[in-house]
Amino acid sequence: MYLAIFCAVRGNFPALQAILEAVDERGIETVFNAGNCVGRYPWPNEVVGILRERNIPTVQGTEDRAAARFLRSSERMMRKLPEDVRRGLEWTHAHTASVNLEWLGTLPRERRFTLEEIDILLCHGAPTGTKERLTAETAPEVFERQREVANARLILCGGSETPFARHVQDTLFVCPGAADGADGARFALVDTESEPWTVAFHEVPYDAGLVRQRMDEAGL
Repeated sequence: MYLAIFCAVRGNFPALQAILEAVDERGIETVFNAGNCVGRYPWPNEVVGILRERNIPTVQGTEDRAAARFLRSSERMMRKLPEDVRRGLEWTHAHTASVNLEWLGTLPRERRFTLEEIDILLCHGAPTGTKERLTAETAPEVFERQREVANARLILCGGSETPFARHVQDTLFVCPGAADGADGARFALVDTESEPWTVAFHEVPYDAGLVRQRMDEAGL
């Protein structure tokens, strides 16, 4: 089985388009999104629209939840956020259609699948919750505990800005890194037909100049 995963698009529609075009060109039909669909770039409705249109399995990221619940969030919580993040969430909430905010607000924190007899867990931060973060530098004993909690052979997670893959006994952890990579839009491809399973990380070009222009126009 071959599958693709991306995360942290954060409303960057050109980056998402580039990822999906690259995945389609490779003939890969199984695609997952590990959350943070919106929050920092000025295309929240376009991003949510194509995720829903293509029925891409998606979990709720922390920025998705914050954008959907922005008006109900306390001032104290908002003050804890960096100014650019808070402004991005405020702009996103104000410019996202109600039906899309509702969709973001009702996304699950994790999803489980069994494909070709492989148990898969899709989550945003870590199997223990969205506030946890796994990275390439996370200690081996933490991965061991997360593996026990997940009870899955393939764990697809978001949360880390940089990509990583980690084999822990018979389990593979994969995080594609944030979609808005410095050299292009990031995603990961997982191959479960090889032994052991392998992961390839990719960055595909997109129109970063257009993104900067639209962000300046939106005041982001």
